[in-house]
Amino acid sequence: MHSKDKKVFCKECGESFSKKYQLAEHQTIHFGSITYKCDKCAKSFANVTKFKKHKKIHEKDPKRYPCPVSECSEVFDKWLLLCAHRRTKHVTNHKCNKCDKIFLSKSRLRIHSRTHSEIRLVVLCPYDNCHKPYFYKSNLEQHIRVKHLGEKFYCDICSAGLTTKKKLIEHIQLHELKKKRKSKKLEQKKKRKDAGIPKKSMLSGLIGVKLPYNLEKMVMKRETMMTNDNNDSNDNI
Repeated sequence: MHSKDKKVFCKECGESFSKKYQLAEHQTIHFGSITYKCDKCAKSFANVTKFKKHKKIHEKDPKRYPCPVSECSEVFDKWLLLCAHRRTKHVTNHKCNKCDKIFLSKSRLRIHSRTHSEIRLVVLCPYDNCHKPYFYKSNLEQHIRVKHLGEKFYCDICSAGLTTKKKLIEHIQLHELKKKRKSKKLEQKKKRKDAGIPKKSMLSGLIGVKLPYNLEKMVMKRETMMTNDNNDSNDNI
């Protein structure tokens, strides 16, 4: 039989907790905020978790990661935090001394520098009757996927097949650009001056006969005058 875990109780309300720090945080309801004070540097914390994390700084041999930049005094307790700090605060460009190309990381520059070396490793396509040479394994893998395995990235709009994701994104952007241009042209298209004006007289519509142009024009003018007179008389009533 396993003995039950000892519980701690709040003297004010009788609520039980399995951990002492849970009781301490609960008691802030009754007595206000409780602060945890460090006996090494006199710093105080309202949260016990942050307090315990802070205490690790004063351990005998804590792992510390100082920023290698001479002008920076930041120190981190995790390697990932240091990496994130360097990416955001100390962005440096690495320049190739052969062709003046600029890269954001040393690893990219190192890969690029191989293109200038006299001795370069070449990887060949393993498929029969191909054996196309590549300097980078990633380029060879892309070649195999596209040329020998027939892998393509298809556009949802026009079903066009593209060889890379980058080309697919550029292709979709062209669709969006064309759509924007088309909608802009429709907005800018001017309305006809005779929009809303009847193209034939009521008389020709009633008798079902197409009148000569001059007669049609005269009848339409007469009908318009009569309509305007009727509107004016209705307004005066």
